[in-house]
This record gives sequence, structure tokens and C-alpha cells, in this order.
Amino acid sequence: MNESSHPPQATDAPDGIVSLFTLDGTGGGSQLHELPAQLPLPFWLHVQSDHAACARLLRTLGASPLLSQSMTTSETRPRVLVDTSGVLIVLRGVNMGIDADPEDMVSLRIWLTPEFVVTARKSERRLLSVQDVQAQVQAGTGPQTPHDLVVALVTLLAERIGNVVNETEEALTDIEANLEQLAPSEVRPALTQLRRRAARLKRYLAPQRDALEGLNRLQNVLNDAQSQQLREQSDRTTRYVEDLELARELAILLQEELRNRVAEQQNARMYVLSLVAAIFLPLSFLTGVFGMNVLGLPGVENPRGFIYVSAGMILLGVGVAIWMWSFLNTEILSISGQALTVGQVLILPLIVVLGLLIMSWVAGLIRRRMSANQVNPDVIQLVSRVFYVVAIAILVMTSLDLLNVPLTAFAFVSGAVAIGVGFGAQNIINNFISGWILMWERPIKINDFLEIGDTRGRVESINTRSTRIRRVDGVHLLIPNSYLLENIVVNWTLVDQLARTQVRVGVAYGSPVKTVKALMEQAVQEQAAVLEEPAPLIVFEDFGDNALIFDAYFWVHASADRDLRVIRSDIRFRVDELFADNDVVIAFPQRDVHLDGQITLRKDPSVAIVQEGELVYPGYQIRHLEPFALEARILSRKDYHSGREADLSKTDLALGWGEMSEPEVIAHFDIKQRNRAYFWRTEKLPLPRRNIETQSANMHMIAATPDVAAALARTAEGDMVRFSGQLVEVRAQDSNWRWRSSLTRNDTGHGACEVIWVESFSLI
Repeated sequence: MNESSHPPQATDAPDGIVSLFTLDGTGGGSQLHELPAQLPLPFWLHVQSDHAACARLLRTLGASPLLSQSMTTSETRPRVLVDTSGVLIVLRGVNMGIDADPEDMVSLRIWLTPEFVVTARKSERRLLSVQDVQAQVQAGTGPQTPHDLVVALVTLLAERIGNVVNETEEALTDIEANLEQLAPSEVRPALTQLRRRAARLKRYLAPQRDALEGLNRLQNVLNDAQSQQLREQSDRTTRYVEDLELARELAILLQEELRNRVAEQQNARMYVLSLVAAIFLPLSFLTGVFGMNVLGLPGVENPRGFIYVSAGMILLGVGVAIWMWSFLNTEILSISGQALTVGQVLILPLIVVLGLLIMSWVAGLIRRRMSANQVNPDVIQLVSRVFYVVAIAILVMTSLDLLNVPLTAFAFVSGAVAIGVGFGAQNIINNFISGWILMWERPIKINDFLEIGDTRGRVESINTRSTRIRRVDGVHLLIPNSYLLENIVVNWTLVDQLARTQVRVGVAYGSPVKTVKALMEQAVQEQAAVLEEPAPLIVFEDFGDNALIFDAYFWVHASADRDLRVIRSDIRFRVDELFADNDVVIAFPQRDVHLDGQITLRKDPSVAIVQEGELVYPGYQIRHLEPFALEARILSRKDYHSGREADLSKTDLALGWGEMSEPEVIAHFDIKQRNRAYFWRTEKLPLPRRNIETQSANMHMIAATPDVAAALARTAEGDMVRFSGQLVEVRAQDSNWRWRSSLTRNDTGHGACEVIWVESFSLI
């Protein structure tokens, strides 16, 4: 993989050869301008992969047909191929061409042998990393061996990739720092380009990292120093992949921020246009109306016409006003000598509506000002409710005064009502007073997470009678305020939002406990939500009946039960991945069954010797647990070649019976096997989970005879099989290692997921 440039003089190389150097073993070399009959070793040949003579030249040098085809094909995916004629390495590099984008990556193919190295590029590109190494060789400071030359090319490729990654990150950082000052029309295409670059580079670099790791794993190819350098470049490529992912996420966030900014600007412009329309449209309408009414009226030409009309309008207005005053002061009824007029009745609704509008506006103003000053939401709600109560009281008193209603008229009625309310509505009053206490003392605040008995949820609002809580399942509850004061309430966020939680894992006996602790620490520390202080704690809790028990304690910012459950779930997912990668087995319930008889196996089941009901197998003892027989369909099979289990059972079969043997049901599942277990995944359950668990399982098959072993070897996914034998427990005579059937697991199909000594086996 190599950065490339496109100089005008780059043309086809004669005979497919671009350059040829001999290496003197001290960092220098000589360039040969023509191909000699006998090439001196070691040498470095740089060829043009798409030249017609290139394939023939490679075969002349001893390349196999597969390697020759791989050197000249258009396939550019990074990979490592080992073959009888050497090692093929395909790499990618950023494109440094003038008219090209860096993410339009180009490829470099390398054929490495102990005596020479051949590199290949296309005709239209010159590879800058190759030119750099050629300059080093000519200056006497280049690689000494073909293997050093490959490491030097990988290093130069990684450096140029790093330059592009750093430029991408710096460009995004500059945009983030100046986003408010930059015009959206300038920022939008730049962000799109940077996001596309980060995504494409990450996609192309991930296979390159795997190729470098694969090259480093080859034995007897690189020495220790070369392996160390290659490992550093592999780690560097890994960091680049992670940096590109962060850069892509930053670009997405900046694009979202830019969209929000543009939307706010559009809203502001629309607000201004609305104001302009609200002002000018009524004026235009009135102007048109008066223009039409005045135009053509008689007397318009008289100079005193305007004075006459104005005087007439004034007189008419005075007359209407006198009539209206008389009408409004007309008495409707009298209460305790106080008259109630038409004007009072008509003006009362106006005062009430105006008062309510003023109350809403003032209350909104108070909330906005207090929110701008970052006042606690509970205080804002308390102040708003106090204001509403006072304002409504003032409005009621003003309305009564306007109607000339004496307050003494309500004295007797108020007393009677108070007594009735005291007895009949005491719960309502209790909740009302409790609501004011909650808002004043603030033991419970909005957005607090509460646990009340078996109910958990977040506080959404505190009202005068009840408090609304949203449970973790989304259901809203209205809880009387008095209940919150009279009962025990767990407020998870009373002081802060820190919460300690734990994840418990049980591993099989014999697991490396220090490795288990390290893997659990890694899984916890990789979670961004886990706090560094207080530090996580991994505790070897107990020797359980069936497992070694480990607990991971850690602190998080969690204001909702869902937060804690999601964090614990993510840690369990990561623990399962790390345990699977490091061959740590998560334990499951087991039990020992001791029988008088025993079976001892030989390592080669085909020559097992039966002596007095026992089969002798050096180093292991096998005990009967119970007879077993089954007819089932093979869902998947997995062969194992390492570990003590593989000494006995080379093959595991994932089997399904009953409904789980039907092809139309199996088609819904994605089934995998690893670590002597089987896993299924489906988008939609075609059966109840209980049916799946009790009608499918993973079987560890131990062949009892050569015929059984041969039959097992012929099986394939989808076959229907019939077999019988014994469920057994295996113990090693030289250690505490044991392998036994579990007869109690829920997902075993009534004891079917077991270690089985197979005495007969056949296809149906």
C-alpha cells in the first residue's frame, strides 16, 4: 500500500521492469539498468504489475502460478499469502496524487524470499515509499536484507498514513473551534469530505492491520528485531483505525450542530418576516378600505366638506357615548343595597381574561429568568405555584369588589363549607399540604429517581395533590403526596447521582484466577460509564458448588434503573467476549453421580480393550452416570484438536429434536459453536424459548468403536442421526481435571447436553 504521485513522465516500463537494485548487506547497493543473465543476490526488483511481460518475468524468477497471478491481479485487499516460492504481501497506502483524494488508496504488492524481494505497482503511478527506499539504498543508508526492505516499506507507508490521519483530525478540530464564525456553505462540504475520508480510510486500514499481524506471526521469516518493528507498525495502524473512528464521530456531531445552527437562523428569519406581515398587512387592508369608501363621495370637492363631516362624526360619537354610559349604568339587581349594573357584568369577563393573560405572561417571565440563572427546577415550580395562588386570590377579590359583593355575605357559607370540607375532603387537604411541604423542603425533586416498595421510576412533576412518576417500563403513576411523606422512599439521587453496582460471574474450576481477574478488570474499565474514582474492585468472592465466584464492584453516574441495567449488560457482553477469546469457561450447575462400575478408555478408541466390563484408557477414568439414546437432526458440528477434551472427544454435535429438527424451524436460526458450547441467534422466535432450550443441545461425542468414529466423521449439518450410549464423567489420573455430564441444566433437553460415550451411531 503506498502513497502515489502521477508525474507526467510516468510511462510503461520496458519488459515490465521499473528498477533493479543489488543489496550489498551494509545498507547500500547498486542500480542495474538492464537485466543480466545471472542476477547477483540479494537483489530488489521493482516491476510494473499491469505490463504484458510482468507475469512471464515473475515465472522466470521462480514464482508459482498462484503467486504470479496474485502479483498481477487487480485485487488490492491487504493480505499475506505463503506459498512454496515465497511470501506474498499486499498492502495499501494513501494516494498523494495531485488530483486524487488520500482515501482513494493505492496498492503495493511484495514478493519476499530469503534471496530477493520483488515489488509491483501499476503503470500510471509512482510509489513514493518505494522512491524513498531507493534513495536510501543509493545513499548507503537503506535496508541490508530483503526482510529489512519490507519492514522499511511498511514503516514509510504507516508514516504517510499517519500524516493524513493527523491532518484529518486537525481539520476537524479547527472546524469545531471556529464553527460559530464559519459560514455553513463553507463548512458543510468540508465536513462531508472529512467524514467520508475518515470512514473510507478506516474501512481500508482494518484489513491492513490484520495483514501485518499475519506477517508477524509467520515463523522463520523475520528475526526478533524485524518482528518488533513490524509489531510497532501494526500497533500504529490499530491506533490509526481508532483515531479515524473518533474523527468520523466528531464529524457527525459537527454536522448535527451545523444543522441545528442553520435551523435556528431560519427560525429567527421567519420570526422577523412574521412581525413584518403582522404590522403591514392590517395597514394595507385599512388603507384600501378607506380609499374605496372615500373615493367618489359627494361633497369631496367642497373645501369645508372635511370640517362638516368631522363635526358630524364628533357629535355622533358624543351621542353614542352618552347613550352607552346610560346603558352601562342601568341597574340589573341589588344585593344588600349594592346595585349590580350592566357595565359591571360586561366588564367582569374582560377583567378575568386580561388578568389570566397577565398572570400567564408574568409566570412565564419568572420561569425564563430563573431558568436563565440556572435556578433549581423545583424552586422554579414552587415560586410559580405561589405566584399563581396569590394572583388568583387578587383576581377573585378584585372581581368581587367590582361587583360590589360584600365579603360578609360569605361568612356563614364559608364556615359551613369549611366544616364540610374538613370532614369530607381531609385526604385531599392532606395531599395538598403534603405537596407544599415537598416543594418547600425538597426531599424529592423533579428528575429524582425513586424506589417505593417494588416501584422504581423518575419524578416528572410535583403537583399540589399528587406526584407524577414515570416507571422504568414507561408507565406513568400518580402517587398522593401524603404517601411520599408517610412511607419509606429510597431516593437514589438525593445527594448525587453516584451509584455502586456489581456484576457476578462464575467460572469453571481449574480456570486461571489471575487471568479471570485481569479480564474482568479490562471489561469494566473499557466501559465509558464506569468511574475511575472510586476505582473498580474485582473480588474472588467464594468457592461455589459448581464455580469459582468473582464479583466486579464499580461506581457509575446512574439516575435511572435502566442506566444501571444497560451498563451491567454491556459489561457482561464484554466479559463473555474476553472469556471466549482467552478460553475461560463460564461455569454452569453440575452434580457428581458415583457408581460402582467404571470405564477406562484407551487413547485410540478403535483398539479399546474390554476387561471385566471396563475399558482401559491410559491416563483417564470414565464413570457411568446413566444410559442415553436419541434421534435428532445435526444443527451444526465442530471438530476440536487441542486440550484434554480433544483427547477423548474430537467432535461436538449441536443437535435438535422434536420441533427443533424441522427444517422450516431451523431456517430461522443462526447457529455457531465454540469453546465446547453452541449458541443460537434469531430475529424472531419461531418457537417459545422453553421449547428451543429443551429440544436442542450441544453433545460431546466420545466414539466407543472404530465404526462409531468413522460414522461420526461422515456426518454433516442437516443429517438425521440415531445413537445410544452412556452419559459419563471423565477424570484425569495425573491431576484434578475432570469433565462430566450436567443432568440439571434447563437448556440440556432433560439431560441431553452431555459428555456421551457413544456405543452405536447411524444415519437415518
